[in-house]
Amino acid sequence: MKDLIAKLEAAAGPDGELEAVIWLAVTPGATRHKWSYTHTATGRVCEVDETRDKFGHLISVPRYMESLDAARNLIPNDCTFAVGDCGEDGNSWACVTRGSTDYAASAATPELALCIAALRARDGRG
Repeated sequence: MKDLIAKLEAAAGPDGELEAVIWLAVTPGATRHKWSYTHTATGRVCEVDETRDKFGHLISVPRYMESLDAARNLIPNDCTFAVGDCGEDGNSWACVTRGSTDYAASAATPELALCIAALRARDGRG
């Protein structure tokens, strides 16, 4: 989780690849299989990214880094949160709180900040 959080801290905006990694990290039993093939009629190489839930159903990865609603789903049920778009450093900020422990983050967008704070709370690292 620590490496994923570091990648999110370095992100400047939405990244579908990172969103898939987040989903895999927080969804028990999820799988991902990437493969490619050459289309016989066009000769083009086609990329396939199959991300599945624990039941084997093909899913669309939530856009955690683009949507506050999606990012909110990362917050553990026993936590509260706050988010804003003008921190002291000019970045957006978020804070997820469990009991008396705050998991804070600052990032380029409110969605990124909330993802980072929520993942810190899941990991138990302030």
